[in-house]
Amino acid sequence: MIALSTAPRTDVPRILCGMPSAIFTTIATLPRSARRVLWGLLLLALISLIGPEIAGADRAWRPDWDAPSQAPSWSHWFGTDAIGRDVLVRSLLGLRMSLLIGVLATTLALLIGLGYGAAAGLWGGHRERWMMRSLDVISALPFLLIVVLLLALFDRSLWLLLLAIGGYAWIDLARLVRAEAARLREQPFVLAARMAGAGSLALLRDHLLPNLLPLALVYAGVIAANAILIESFLGFLGLGLEEPASGLGGLLSEGAQELDFAPWTLLFPASLLALTLALFQHLGDALRDALDPRLPHSEGDPEHRSESPAAPMTLQADGNDPSALLQVRDLRIALPQGGHVGPLSFAVAAGQCLGVMGESGSGKSLTALALCGLLPTGLQAKGTLQLDGHALALDSKLAAAVLARWRGCRIGLVFQDPLASLHPLRRIASQWREVRHQHGLPAQHADWQRALQQVDLAHLAHIASAFPHQLSGGQRQRVMLALALAAEPRLLVCDEATSALDSETRRGILDLLNRLRREQGLALLFIGHDLAEMQGIADHVQVLKQGRVLEAQPSAAFFDAPISAYGRALLAATRLQGLRPVATGLGDGEPVLDVCRLSLRYPGQSGFALQEVSLQLRRGECLALLGRSGSGKSSLVRALLGLHVGERHGEIRLHGSVLGERWTRLQRRQVQMVFQDPFASLDPRQTVADLLREPRRLQRLRTSTEQLHALLTAVGLDGDVLTRFPHAFSGGQRQRIAIARALALEPAVLICDEAVSALDAIHRQHLLQLLQSLQAQRGLALLFITHDPQAAAAIAQRTLQMRDGRIVAAESCAPG
Repeated sequence: MIALSTAPRTDVPRILCGMPSAIFTTIATLPRSARRVLWGLLLLALISLIGPEIAGADRAWRPDWDAPSQAPSWSHWFGTDAIGRDVLVRSLLGLRMSLLIGVLATTLALLIGLGYGAAAGLWGGHRERWMMRSLDVISALPFLLIVVLLLALFDRSLWLLLLAIGGYAWIDLARLVRAEAARLREQPFVLAARMAGAGSLALLRDHLLPNLLPLALVYAGVIAANAILIESFLGFLGLGLEEPASGLGGLLSEGAQELDFAPWTLLFPASLLALTLALFQHLGDALRDALDPRLPHSEGDPEHRSESPAAPMTLQADGNDPSALLQVRDLRIALPQGGHVGPLSFAVAAGQCLGVMGESGSGKSLTALALCGLLPTGLQAKGTLQLDGHALALDSKLAAAVLARWRGCRIGLVFQDPLASLHPLRRIASQWREVRHQHGLPAQHADWQRALQQVDLAHLAHIASAFPHQLSGGQRQRVMLALALAAEPRLLVCDEATSALDSETRRGILDLLNRLRREQGLALLFIGHDLAEMQGIADHVQVLKQGRVLEAQPSAAFFDAPISAYGRALLAATRLQGLRPVATGLGDGEPVLDVCRLSLRYPGQSGFALQEVSLQLRRGECLALLGRSGSGKSSLVRALLGLHVGERHGEIRLHGSVLGERWTRLQRRQVQMVFQDPFASLDPRQTVADLLREPRRLQRLRTSTEQLHALLTAVGLDGDVLTRFPHAFSGGQRQRIAIARALALEPAVLICDEAVSALDAIHRQHLLQLLQSLQAQRGLALLFITHDPQAAAAIAQRTLQMRDGRIVAAESCAPG
């Protein structure tokens, strides 16, 4: 509408003529499934619009007394009704009205439900509870009875019918959207926008609604189908719109009365209704896929997924070991944007561990998923898998069914994030019993106790009735191991199973895995990027890069003398050779950030998550904060950034000014943050240019393309990445983009919360070097939060140790 109103008058016909071609062009670029559904709906809409005009719309209500109840013929393709009206034309007109009601009612439900649910989920607290209780009251009302009363008391009009149907259909959508919005509000990319100064309206407009729209569109197809079905049901009861505005329901009612002697009056409108409902049921998935920039039809170039585009050499491990429990030969996985993972060949004997390592995007996780039959849609594995004497061709028709039977009982899988992998609303014992029952195994109390002893959790009396969120990170990962071992598999696949844990908890999990493979003869496929872990658990190692094996040899030989240049670079990067804290004048000037006796207690908890924490951070200094999971590091970050909930005591000063509970826009500009997960910290539906512009726009600062290029150059990226989406980059590149976004406001304090823990060794070293150079060049005060003492010693002038919400130790590091 805006384009039409601002265009010159002489351009209006050209624009109108160009709209159909633009629609067709857009549909042609969508995935095949989306094209089929949209072409089907578009064809139905065109037929309902054009068909009656070609055949003669007056035939729908003009009786033909010479042909009452006539069977289908050349003059009346689908016959006539009892008074000679053409069934084809009447059905097309009814289809037109049903489609109109379905589209308009769905639009009304989307506008109300999406806005209401998103606002409730974003606000949280008392407002969210009040809004959802209101929905409960509305949904308890007898909807159909109210609609019938309205149509009986007032004139039956299109707008009344739309308000009655659309005004009720939004309720379930609002509940669904509210739940997803409540999850999104805690996502790092939403927190980053809040830190840049975004208010509720900006968060809704820029982040929540764009990410909630695909979910709403999936449900929109159901809403449209239900709206058409309700309109048809009311029409069948005689409560729908009257001719000539009646929908398909009125025709079905008349056809039911003539079914004995003129069945065609019912069959054709019923077939149109069934086809329309089926297409709308599939419409949601089609639109969701069309709007997802991460799917193959969207922008993305595989050459930008790796920071090292050099072509690797190929070196295959020997996958021909007759004594091995697992043998994989010539495994290949074709990627949707071109390229492939493989060929990979390897063997793992019972009681042994094969370590697979490499940079982000090298194919490690895809290899694990291929062995379990869990590859994402659109990816196909080829090659041969032999497990415990049973051989399987991965590209055979039976492969999916066979791997589904093997999962759990032959192959166990442990994912990286146990909190995301465990069911959040079910108790731990219930989830374990479910696995046992699925494989026909007993789940008695004695079996449960043996499972707990197996993973060293038998000392926790509350573990059976606990929910996942009530356990620590290490306890959740041990529960994941118990579930993976519940059906007594022979092969255990661990995909980055310890990367999200602190060093102490990580050592405990590694010791447990070593004990399990010794005592039970498990074959272990361990995927990770921490070479110190790999050295302590793997008997053999494979090094992957860009989907190919660069190196495969016994673990001791690799760590003594890597064969490939990339292997030697990995080993050097793990040791952080040449990276030492830079010298800085710690005593010069007042602290940029001064925290004095800070305490924090969350709502509903008796104890304090933070207890009288004090620290100072000066310009150009890096302060590392160490501590295991649950020590209070994340609570401290939230309190420092003003993102906490609950009762706060103590004082936080920024440049000498006391920070209150609500920060000003200028204060938000002075402190920025880099999160742990580089993918979760970037909005997947924004381009790099949008991500970098947003903080400056929220602070009402002008931004030129030259400034964006300068930000990318500062973090070691080229300016041609501005039009790309986050999914088109490797983990290290995403973290560089996150750093560039944090630097866009030229902050005085940069907080890095586990900013390198999710990266492989080489990318970790590169990011630490980048942070160190930015600290020196810009005089940044850097608060580096980590559970990696090696990384802290390499970059920080001072370190603080946290435990149970307190600072328990402090030390200075000698600069290099």
